[in-house]
Amino acid sequence: MATTKQTPRFFRIAQLIGIIGVSLLVINFIYQLWRLHANNEAKTAVNICNLQVGSCSKHLPNNQTLTLSITPIPIQSNNTSTATVTLKGMTPEHVAVIVFPYPATKPASKPIMLTLQQDGTYVGNVFIKKTSSAKQKWVAMVVLQNGNQEISAPFQFEVKN
Repeated sequence: MATTKQTPRFFRIAQLIGIIGVSLLVINFIYQLWRLHANNEAKTAVNICNLQVGSCSKHLPNNQTLTLSITPIPIQSNNTSTATVTLKGMTPEHVAVIVFPYPATKPASKPIMLTLQQDGTYVGNVFIKKTSSAKQKWVAMVVLQNGNQEISAPFQFEVKN
């Protein structure tokens, strides 16, 4: 009779060990997801560049580089500025810049098509509207289009009104 009492107890202990094991696996999975997300945020934060100081570059696949500069510096609202995109390792059919306040649900302006000035350098004029905020964050989204392929690269900057 001692074996009949031990069998249910053995199953309860095994069940408890199984629940603990599954719980540890779930906790580990959540931790791994969190760590992956935290690492991606850290990489994004490192790549933030200040367009108010000078040009900013983004490295794209296949050793391609996209560099954006907006002049004159400092970038001011209610002024026409010149956006210059320099590309290395690619020659897209179309290059455009969309400038919009951040955060925004959608871009407030239409894409500004840039014209090819010399090998790999595209230039166009952008206008940054004045907002009610003393400091307004903006995004300059560079869009490269080559056939059906489209690459977009966002650049954040801040304008003091």
